Amino acid sequence: SKYNNSQLFYVSNLTKETATNFKNKQLNYSDVASTYSYLFNTSSKLLSNPSVRYALSIAIDRNEIANMVGCGVKPATGLVPSMIFDTKKGSSFRKAGGNVLDANGQLEVAKQILADAGINPAAYDDIYLYYLTDSVNDSYSSTANGFNSKEKAIARYVEQVWESLGFYVTLKAVDGKELEDVIKSGEYDAIGLDYQMLSSYALYELAAFATAYSGSVDMNSIDENGNYASVAGISGYSSAAYDELIEKAFATTNAKEKSAILHEAEELLLKEGGIMPIVFNSDCYVVSNQLSGFKTNYWGAKIFTRVSLKDYEQYLN
Repeated sequence: SKYNNSQLFYVSNLTKETATNFKNKQLNYSDVASTYSYLFNTSSKLLSNPSVRYALSIAIDRNEIANMVGCGVKPATGLVPSMIFDTKKGSSFRKAGGNVLDANGQLEVAKQILADAGINPAAYDDIYLYYLTDSVNDSYSSTANGFNSKEKAIARYVEQVWESLGFYVTLKAVDGKELEDVIKSGEYDAIGLDYQMLSSYALYELAAFATAYSGSVDMNSIDENGNYASVAGISGYSSAAYDELIEKAFATTNAKEKSAILHEAEELLLKEGGIMPIVFNSDCYVVSNQLSGFKTNYWGAKIFTRVSLKDYEQYLN
């Protein structure tokens, strides 16, 4: 309403439902260099098993989630989105690697994986799934998924799917500070976050899951060279095979060889449930023609440095 009454001139983070308040020609979409994902706590009794993590991942239908969330998001068929380079600037890691994950749900396959692993879901405690609450969109008293934030809509859907596998799921909505505290404490089973791409090359995104590049060290353990011992990242994911692939990727200077190694590493990471990608993020927004100089950068971030508002004096009061 404020936008239509020229009280606001830019509104972002629209949901599928709130976007219906605007005409199609008013809506803008921009891919964002992040993948909404669930991070598993691999130290928990249940989720220490890679087969369980993989089953939970493939059980969900990412096509259905993308359609439910709308606003330009796409099903995550891998961790690394399309704008990240493969062998050189302009190439796409995602296009070159194809689909690591099936965007369609594989519920029956997931059930079989759990059965083969000897997992009886009912024998385990609740899976505590944390997600970031949206004080604006989640405040609406509506059962329509569109009114809910992306995070809440996905959490409610995943809850249903995981419970259809036989697990008990408890959703925990937290604000930003609480989310940070939960991640640091490790007192979660799964937690939703936007896994942000910080480089245009996939090596640096995937390396964070390898022990030597996790950014974590054991302050009480020093080797003969005076270096602290590296430990697994905050989720606890640790794989000798994955570590070896990342070391090989850093060692080679041949772009094609590096690419092949990294695609293998991404596939292994997702097969072992080191992280559970859900959707490739997109921002749906409206911007008034009263604004000029508005730009969106390569990563999907909005640049307001040179923005001007026409006849701004009339809005000062």
